[in-house]
Amino acid sequence: MPTISVAMIVRNEAHHLASCLDTVKDWVDEIIILDSGSTDDTQRIAEQYGAKFYQNIDWPGFGKQRQLAQQHVTSDYVLWLDADERVTPELRQSIQNVIAQDAPNTAYKIPRLSEVFGSQIRYSGWYPDYVIRLYRRDFAHYGDQLVHEKVELPDNAKIQKLNGDLLHYTYQDIHHYLVKSAGYAKAWADQREKAGKKATLWQGITHAIGCFVKMYFIRLGFLDGKAGLLLAILSAKYIITPTINAVKTGILNLNAEIINSTQPKFSFGQIDEKELSDKIKTAHRNTVRMILKIIAYQHQSELLPEKWEIEHILPQKWQSSYFPTNSDSEVKELVEHIGNKIPFEKRLNIIASNGYFAKKKESYRKSKVGILLELAQNNNNWGIEEIRERDIRISDELVKTLNDWGLNQSEANAEELLTFIPEERFSDYLDFIKLFKMEDSNESREKFLSI
Repeated sequence: MPTISVAMIVRNEAHHLASCLDTVKDWVDEIIILDSGSTDDTQRIAEQYGAKFYQNIDWPGFGKQRQLAQQHVTSDYVLWLDADERVTPELRQSIQNVIAQDAPNTAYKIPRLSEVFGSQIRYSGWYPDYVIRLYRRDFAHYGDQLVHEKVELPDNAKIQKLNGDLLHYTYQDIHHYLVKSAGYAKAWADQREKAGKKATLWQGITHAIGCFVKMYFIRLGFLDGKAGLLLAILSAKYIITPTINAVKTGILNLNAEIINSTQPKFSFGQIDEKELSDKIKTAHRNTVRMILKIIAYQHQSELLPEKWEIEHILPQKWQSSYFPTNSDSEVKELVEHIGNKIPFEKRLNIIASNGYFAKKKESYRKSKVGILLELAQNNNNWGIEEIRERDIRISDELVKTLNDWGLNQSEANAEELLTFIPEERFSDYLDFIKLFKMEDSNESREKFLSI
């Protein structure tokens, strides 16, 4: 039976380390920990678990530090873990099965399930987050990257997926995220410079901003509290002006606040909801997928299919004879409105091709996208008026969702956000608090909604 070692690189991980090692201590042959200068109880905890503890405080970058750690491994296989990760029982069994099989020239990638700000993130590319973490010690190694290090494999390598999740307890709060990302930003800039590419700290910061934007609303974490508030603000701003520059200044200001305080104030400006509603209907291509994802996940809890495309319900190539009372320019414009776009599996979209609604319904009914199934069930035909109606419905739903997340409440703490009153009942609510001489508060709103 081949042997297996767990290998880790750490620094000040006393708050995570024991929970991680508890998931591997009973079934691995060796635990190797390479520390980069911890000042907390990391070493004491490691030694309690019988780990072989080494130090290298002259930090060479993530990739090279992992190379150094691997030099201390003596087992046949090496399983790489971070201190904020946990091996589930199902994953343990899967690892033990493949080690027993000992397939030649094979590395194994593990599905990682991340928890961010207290919530497991399963949306839009977050899960399964496959990472190569298991291979024979003499078969592969990490590269020299300063950050975002990768396992380098021989040309003849086969990669096999393992079953079971690797739980990843990543960013604790926004403060933790941005402080951590600042370190990654500097490492990224240094890496570019060493590769002979022009790099500045500002470019590193800009890179971090891009990652931030991607994390919060392009990948849609659907996070609660202040994260949800920030998500709402950035999403709305990005829809109105769909470039990173639209949110860059606000993020930089927030970053400065976070460095100085664990309770930063949001300084993003108010969003004009009328302008936002109009922009949603004629959404820029940079924001269409984001909008469709948000709407789609209001109608289903399951993940969207991994490979999906933006489906034009009314085909981009239409026949003028179908719309005798409408000009070609009008139809061409409406075809590109958000009301005519919906997520659709790529394989089914190929089958449906450019047919009209009656022909495509059969393919739509095979979809696993909730809003597409609803569309196929509730409509017999699809034309200009249907697009206009859906424009309004999507716009209203998205604005309501962003309001639920905290839009235009950027000065409030997450705990102080007011309970949402549906638009159609808001005038009644105003009459209610006036009648009973109440102040506008969560208590007043909850009393009204309970009636």
